[in-house]
Amino acid sequence: MPSFLKNARYVLGSIWQEPSNRHQPLSAWVYFSNGRRFRAYPDCHMSSAVMYARIPDSRDILLLRAHIGQGTRIDVGANVGVVTFLLADQVQHALLFEPNPITAARARANLELNGLRFEVHEVALSDTAGTVEFEDAGGVSGCNRTVVGLSTSVPTRNVPMHPA
Repeated sequence: MPSFLKNARYVLGSIWQEPSNRHQPLSAWVYFSNGRRFRAYPDCHMSSAVMYARIPDSRDILLLRAHIGQGTRIDVGANVGVVTFLLADQVQHALLFEPNPITAARARANLELNGLRFEVHEVALSDTAGTVEFEDAGGVSGCNRTVVGLSTSVPTRNVPMHPA
């Protein structure tokens, strides 16, 4: 890797990882090869993946792009919707299911930025209706999980649950 790229990566990484930038409106625009724009935030692990790799899980995404047909994509546990954005030019519609309200709001904002009328639903999917207790590590953590039958030291929140 040329030294100027190493230096640029170091500088950007330092800014990105700086604790004072956490939970601030600092963001960066990322442009995907399919023409979609994505607003990346320093407190989001998917944003870091997009900033450094452009296509997280690239083999899986390329396989999906090669075989997905027009129609509706269902993205369960969508987080900020990165996978849906990487496939947005290949589908007619998408339903994103993400119970974290902050993460769902960021997915909606990126959909609006791209003029996509896909739907984001702030619910957990299950085989029954009701509520379920989720870990809430704060912000847009992708490490949140249901705590049914488990104990956790992480704060929790009750999330609406709908049958799939």
